[in-house]
Amino acid sequence: MGIHERSAPGRHRRTAIRFARAGAAPAFGLALALAAAGVPAAPPAGAAPGAPVAVVGAETITGREYQQYLRGYVRSKLYHGGSREQLRKLAGEALDSLVTDRLLNQEARRRGIAGDEAGVEKRIEALRERYSGGENWAQVEPQLPAIAENLRADSRIEALKTEIMEVAAPTGAELEAFHAANLELFTEPGAWDLDLVLIGVPPSALTPEWQAAKALAGELVAAIRAGEAFDQVAAEHSTHGSAQDGGRLGKVHGGQLPAEVQTAVEQLSPGELTDPVRTLEGYAIFRLNAQIPPQTHPLEDVRERAEALYLRNTASERWALFLEGLRERTQVETFDVSAHVEQLASEE
Repeated sequence: MGIHERSAPGRHRRTAIRFARAGAAPAFGLALALAAAGVPAAPPAGAAPGAPVAVVGAETITGREYQQYLRGYVRSKLYHGGSREQLRKLAGEALDSLVTDRLLNQEARRRGIAGDEAGVEKRIEALRERYSGGENWAQVEPQLPAIAENLRADSRIEALKTEIMEVAAPTGAELEAFHAANLELFTEPGAWDLDLVLIGVPPSALTPEWQAAKALAGELVAAIRAGEAFDQVAAEHSTHGSAQDGGRLGKVHGGQLPAEVQTAVEQLSPGELTDPVRTLEGYAIFRLNAQIPPQTHPLEDVRERAEALYLRNTASERWALFLEGLRERTQVETFDVSAHVEQLASEE
């Protein structure tokens, strides 16, 4: 139950490109490649297709590249058209993502990481089989070399990411230190041990039925407080599934209960009852059996989970530091992309 942007127009400037902490925004692979291979749109007013939107090291990202990438990025985020404010936000994210991809591809090439040629050929062949003969094939086919290079770049980036994020299993001392520094990850929150009587009310019920349920719940609270056994009252009157167990709910954590119920339960001492509490399902009576304090699990009880978290967190931190290092040693300059946003907005 409910119970239980950026520089001034026309002139570029150096900017701080944002990077995600756990990794760069993903490259779009096949889906973006197909979007890029579609019928080219008219260039945005005030932005020539070959004019740069960013310079990453020695490489230039042109307006045409960015516009194609932006289309794919927006499609991946919005099922329907968005407001200009949304498009501006996505345009900034797309530029950051594209710049990050370019930085990573440059680094992968510098390290001599090859793309997955067999995988690229397989996906290009799949494109041929699926789209050849279609109405847009004459426009798509000349784009296949560019699509293949995009896919090749994606595979280089994935290989680079795998290389950077490879983490050796922790030593015993490393795992102990990780556990001690992250006890909140291994602490079970406090809880209540509860019993319940629910006087159910159908969803279609009118006011008189709710009033009757409230009155009955009030009588039952009085009876239990006078000494009648809670489990017998639950077995006879409760419409909740716990009735067959004498109303036994068991351990319930904070956040699992509706706000009004949690507020009532928080006022109880062990052995006490709430007054009837209205819920979506009817009127409820709760009894607090015990307050269960937070419990921190020792390493020996959570070793497997601790190792998995160590590997995940260490890999993510390593990737984030790697991205920051790329940014620090590579000059990145950007242009205003507002004309591209306006172009996209005019097409919605």
